[in-house]
Amino acid sequence: MTPIQNQLIALAGIAQAAQQVHRIATTGQYDPAATAPLVDGLFVFDPENTAAVFGGIGNIRPGLQLLGDLFNQQQSPVFEPIMRYMLGIIQIANQLKREPEMLGIIRSRLEHAERHRQHFPDQPNAVVHNIAAIYQDTISTLRFRIKVTGTDTHLKNSNNAEMIRTLLLAGIRAAWLWQQVGGKRWHWFFKRNTIMDNLLELLR
Repeated sequence: MTPIQNQLIALAGIAQAAQQVHRIATTGQYDPAATAPLVDGLFVFDPENTAAVFGGIGNIRPGLQLLGDLFNQQQSPVFEPIMRYMLGIIQIANQLKREPEMLGIIRSRLEHAERHRQHFPDQPNAVVHNIAAIYQDTISTLRFRIKVTGTDTHLKNSNNAEMIRTLLLAGIRAAWLWQQVGGKRWHWFFKRNTIMDNLLELLR
């Protein structure tokens, strides 16, 4: 993998999380095949490579396809909420750099949630509940918050709210990874052709 491909895999994780957040907020539904790798990625603490966080490139394909659409149609209003969530997720990841104590708490509680998941593999709802609680107790206390917009009926549903928080934390984990492998926002504007070439290569 080239450095830009590693960055794109991590960025696709952010995009995939943002897309599913938007889908839940507006329809009350989500794609389990797209969300499961993101949730699993929260428990990959020492990955061998970027793709390993998501269990392989295939699991992040929806995010890669979405990135292609975003870079080709940046002005389309269809993508405005997804871009807003992506930028908010990246901003929180930046803010967490200055919160080492909070990062330690998040990791410790994720490790505890992972032990619970291993002992009770037939309780996926409990996993989401635990992750959502981590988000609410830590990320939600930061000065900057992501405002999720959609249909009140869907947003007020407790299961939907927990899945949204879980996906936002998964997106933040992907954003942290993106920064670790050298991802920068200015690349979106000045390396667009390189990005598109590498996206096509990853999708192939």
